[in-house]
Amino acid sequence: MTKTLQRAVRRIAALPARDQDEFARWMIEELADEARWDHALRRSQSRLGRMARAALADHKGGRTRRLDPDRL
Repeated sequence: MTKTLQRAVRRIAALPARDQDEFARWMIEELADEARWDHALRRSQSRLGRMARAALADHKGGRTRRLDPDRL
């Protein structure tokens, strides 16, 4: 365990039990969300690549226009 993580754990351990549990539930959910995003991005790499190539081809073919944030 890194020193930074050790410091964080000490601070969390000093919290009331209810707050420790709340923090633990939040951290577990955050880690699960991160894992889901990683999995989704790994699964979609080939599709994202195809979409990027299509977008570049559209741009090179003059089928795009400059983004105007005021018109979104």
